[in-house]
Amino acid sequence: MNMPHLMRHIQDTGALLDTLFPIQRQSTAAVPPCCTGSPSCVSGDSEAAEEDAEQLVSVQTVSAAPAFREDVVALHATLQKRLEDRRARPTGLCPIRRALYCDLFSELVRQVTVEEPARGLLLARVREEAEHAIQVHAALLCEGQRFVAGKLMQEKQDALALKERIAALRQEKVALEVQKHELLETLKEMEQLFEEERQLRRKQRQDEVKYLRHANQQLSLRLKMETERESAATEVEGSSEAAPATS
Repeated sequence: MNMPHLMRHIQDTGALLDTLFPIQRQSTAAVPPCCTGSPSCVSGDSEAAEEDAEQLVSVQTVSAAPAFREDVVALHATLQKRLEDRRARPTGLCPIRRALYCDLFSELVRQVTVEEPARGLLLARVREEAEHAIQVHAALLCEGQRFVAGKLMQEKQDALALKERIAALRQEKVALEVQKHELLETLKEMEQLFEEERQLRRKQRQDEVKYLRHANQQLSLRLKMETERESAATEVEGSSEAAPATS
């Protein structure tokens, strides 16, 4: 909205209203006149009417009539009725309620512009700024919704990947449990074999020690007997040598 241009033409209320509220054109098909007579005439005229049907253009302009207290009260009643008829939500985001209040704001801008053009221009600028802010917030909302949808999709994919990873880890855990059981069985068998071998070696050492002790006893006994024999022989020789000397 070009505010400097509108301020220069602020005295022309009609042109100002036409600028703030552009003319709306609506095209409707013309209704052909009825024809009385024979059926052939009716059908022929109908075909000609369909071929020559023209477009009627209706022009809707804004009213420059000022509003009084009764008009404001009626406007409020009309707003309440339209809200109830269209079942607009009283709170939260509701496009129906927003559209009705936009129409109400436009009517207030028209009424203020008719009474005070400068104030109406400022109010129209406020309306334009509010609509721009709503559009920006709507765009941000769409971006946020797309971002959230992307995040949800990514979370679903991540959750699916985690579930697959958990399933793979569980299978790996089962395989490791089986491997652990096999290793424990192998360890148990090896410990049993080692214990049997240790017992066998201990028995062999005990038998060897027993044999060596017995051999030692035999050798000691034999050595003792040999020693006693040598001692006896020595005594016999000594006594035999002493006998001739005394004689």
